[in-house]
Amino acid sequence: MIELPAGWETATLGSVSIKLVDGSHNPPAKRESGRPMLSARNIQNGRIVFSDYRLIDPGAFVSEDSRTRISQGDVLLTIVGALGRSAVVGSNNEPFTLQRSVAVITPSAILDSFYLSYYFRSPDFQEWIQENAKGTAQKGLYLRKLATSVVPIAPLSEQRRIVAKLDSLFERTRRAREELSHIPRLIENYKKAILEAAFRGDLTRDWRDAHDVLVESWSIRTLDTLLTGTRAGKNLRCEERPPREHERGVVKVSAVTWGTFDTSQAKTLPAGFNPSPDTLIRSGDFLFSRANTIDLVGACVIVENAPENLYLSDKVLRLDMPNAAKPWVLWFLRCRQGRELLENASTGNQLSMRNVSQSALRAIACPWPTAPERHEILRRIESSMQAIERIKSEQSVAAKLLDHFDQANLVKAFRGELVPQDPNDEPASVLLERICAARAEQPKNTRKGRGKTANARVAA
Repeated sequence: MIELPAGWETATLGSVSIKLVDGSHNPPAKRESGRPMLSARNIQNGRIVFSDYRLIDPGAFVSEDSRTRISQGDVLLTIVGALGRSAVVGSNNEPFTLQRSVAVITPSAILDSFYLSYYFRSPDFQEWIQENAKGTAQKGLYLRKLATSVVPIAPLSEQRRIVAKLDSLFERTRRAREELSHIPRLIENYKKAILEAAFRGDLTRDWRDAHDVLVESWSIRTLDTLLTGTRAGKNLRCEERPPREHERGVVKVSAVTWGTFDTSQAKTLPAGFNPSPDTLIRSGDFLFSRANTIDLVGACVIVENAPENLYLSDKVLRLDMPNAAKPWVLWFLRCRQGRELLENASTGNQLSMRNVSQSALRAIACPWPTAPERHEILRRIESSMQAIERIKSEQSVAAKLLDHFDQANLVKAFRGELVPQDPNDEPASVLLERICAARAEQPKNTRKGRGKTANARVAA
């Protein structure tokens, strides 16, 4: 165990808690209106989130509230499913009660509530709760086990300094995450701007000037003049899971929706069905989603590293065309101009399911520069997209670094390394002695059987 600084002590959570209970094990029925009953999903990022919760009858709320009696300063801890999330009840929180996935701890006077909540989020406690939770499908922690967890206790003044420092550091990382969260939207806008400029002719204006090429050299070609054929698969009742290595499957529209070919988005064909060999998906195939929502219909990919057991479905077509034309058509159908043509060509009574017929697809017209300029446009598009992918990768790395930064600060905090010690602080040992003395002076509970003491209520 890590050696703690002078003035620090350790104690079990049960010994330094006035109340340690969990929420309802048999929640009342949901109602359209009533009082809030929260669960683990409502404890997020150190805060209580009042959304997506159960409403219960006010009478049932009174009964449930008598179990938890949640008040300002109580510390909440998720103990079922999503383990180890914590928050402190504030003065402005509306009255609520809880399901059993959340424990309520009222710390004694020697523990600052926010200090305890931060400790629950520390790597040491997170490791402890994972090791001590029980269950298979959904792990949970019994309250009596939680009561035995050991808490490092700094002098109370130092606890408050630690909380202030962690508040400041966590606020910095929160702001950094907020800034990082804008990057995906900026990236998408940049992608759209690059593609729009490419097919409007702006992206290679300098290239044309350098090569004495006029934009008037651009022509228009319909996809019908580029396609040498189309192919679709069958509409069959399939098992809703990806095929195993020895099985065969058909792709779902989601396999081509998000920019790259996703082999996991497939269904397993019936064992007795033999698909046509020419519907087998091969590397280099140009796949096109003829049916989807208005925003996603017409999504397309060029397949890389195709497996040997996936076939076309009735909603995912293969468009046959010269290999040299595939990247040009791909990027055009993804740009704003191409998307507008696809959406206008789609039919259907509902925006949730639109279809593009093969005749409508073949009628779509795309700009067609000279071969050298097409080559240059594609080079610049690919170069820009690679730069964008690097930015996305760097954003992901930065987000992980922020997580590591938070965790490192929590480790330092509860090893006494985050803020300076003050020798004038009252040692934690004195605080613990005071608690023990106060408990010794309280009258004994002489009732037999299970009961709750005045200074420590622990429900199993």
